[in-house]
Amino acid sequence: MRTFVLVGMLLVFGALVPLVFLRKERADSSPAATWMAGFSLELDAYAARHEGRFPIDFRDVVLDVGSSAYAQHPSDPWGRPYVFERHPDDPTQCRVFTLGDLSRAGAPDDDSALALYRAGERMIWRRDLSDVPREWTDAVERAALGR
Repeated sequence: MRTFVLVGMLLVFGALVPLVFLRKERADSSPAATWMAGFSLELDAYAARHEGRFPIDFRDVVLDVGSSAYAQHPSDPWGRPYVFERHPDDPTQCRVFTLGDLSRAGAPDDDSALALYRAGERMIWRRDLSDVPREWTDAVERAALGR
């Protein structure tokens, strides 16, 4: 039991360190970013039990874990569901995102849209949903071409 507690604490610490020290590469603290960071911990636990593969759906995390603080409540601060997608070609990559506050869409200071990409153990935060990491776009193009 102590081992599981220690592993859990290390997972939480491992997620918080990048959030605190890599401020320029992540979204400012917000309810959406906090939810995504917590869900990312659940994704890590799921992937650890499934040979590094991420789930296909939120429900898979709930079924696997039994009780999921984040996957059971996948609504963003604006009442819409977060979008979760496992990479179509590479099960070790996934992303979760929110379109943000649609009432502020296009406003110069609207940074509520937020995406978290996972490539294995790497976490990549994006504010602009069109700014997709190369790892993701390359593999999507390969899948579309049937390679």
